[in-house]
Amino acid sequence: MDLPASMGCDHYESGHHPQTAYSGTGNYASGSMRASTSASGVAGAGVYGTTAPAGQAVATHEPTYRPSARDTYTTPTAEGSPMTHDQARNFLEEFYAANDGNKRPGPEQRATLAGITGLNIDYVANWFNDKRRIDQDYVPGSTPYNRPRMGRLNEAQKAQLKVRLDRGELSTKAEHAVIAEELGLESDAVDAWVYAQRQRERYHSQKKSAQKPLFKATPR
Repeated sequence: MDLPASMGCDHYESGHHPQTAYSGTGNYASGSMRASTSASGVAGAGVYGTTAPAGQAVATHEPTYRPSARDTYTTPTAEGSPMTHDQARNFLEEFYAANDGNKRPGPEQRATLAGITGLNIDYVANWFNDKRRIDQDYVPGSTPYNRPRMGRLNEAQKAQLKVRLDRGELSTKAEHAVIAEELGLESDAVDAWVYAQRQRERYHSQKKSAQKPLFKATPR
């Protein structure tokens, strides 16, 4: 899926731009996010790094996306049940932390992450922009991640990966690379798919544990 190259640009890295606050993707019919700023170009009170009205403190904590009550879950994906917004953001956090050389994923990888989490592609792009902006270790102007396109996994490839995963043949990145070569994929696509499967299995396992009764009823 080809996306405009401009989507990967950091709108925080150079020049002066007004701070913006993004609402949840489910608040608009198009699934897009809207930025709200005042006439002076300064966002409302409580937004990270902005000026607050008299009598109100400026927020100094990391910005967070707060979905509305009717936007608790992300869009259902072909991979299975939708994640909650908290789970989706945790997924992006772990992906960001685990990929030191991939702080600026390209259009194809953003599309893959959106497909895994069920988030809007624009939401994923803005999440990475904001994350890099507050990351003290990130060096602005560093070379973007520019590996060959991964493409989307088709159903036959997913079926093959599921068989290999069940056999325990996807335990290391070296194994991912070998199987990716066999299936005509980039190893990053296999890495992302395996990671998503393990996250999903962990989530369902925790959900089952939470549903178990604390005490077993003793028969009389």
